[in-house]
Amino acid sequence: MSDNRSATDKRKAPKTAFAKGVTGNPGGRPKRTPEEIDLVAACRAKTPDALNVMVEIMQNGEQEKNRLTAAQAIIERAYGKPVQPVDANANVDIRFGWLD
Repeated sequence: MSDNRSATDKRKAPKTAFAKGVTGNPGGRPKRTPEEIDLVAACRAKTPDALNVMVEIMQNGEQEKNRLTAAQAIIERAYGKPVQPVDANANVDIRFGWLD
């Protein structure tokens, strides 16, 4: 173990830290309101229409940006945005002039 690591292991928790076994959010995530549930259901009901718009634009459209954006918004509202994987492995050499 390096010297830096062993020094940081000995630090005490700050006074504001949660006690072991105690959550910082005891109520959990708030439940959806009836309005939110209705909105999601309505968007899911419109998903086939939104997909048809996207297919039509894909096949025939030239500049149907607004319709495509609306269709995409409906699908994302109903099912959420697709997961975007992030590759955080970066091999870079950072140099600071004032450290040299």
